[in-house]
Amino acid sequence: MKCCCPDCTFLSTYPALPALTALLTDADTWTVDCHWLSQLVKGKAVVNERSFLTDGTSFPRAAWRVMGHPFSKDILPHALGHDALYAAELLTREECDQWFL
Repeated sequence: MKCCCPDCTFLSTYPALPALTALLTDADTWTVDCHWLSQLVKGKAVVNERSFLTDGTSFPRAAWRVMGHPFSKDILPHALGHDALYAAELLTREECDQWFL
């Protein structure tokens, strides 16, 4: 479901993936179209708010064969949680990386 309202109250939750839209100015960066609640990791979940920016995962293209596409359904939920925690500066980088792993 794609949200277009300025006062969005819809919250999609894991395992559903959020709708994403590529930025016109940067094809590697996407915006979350509607609020999304991540999976639980160590008893905690993260909300990615509408318009949150992400690049999926930042590993090199050569690693995609092993790790998977940066926006695959198996990787994206972890990447969004990681990016939100890192952007909010709630945890150290190492703690955010543990969320992803």
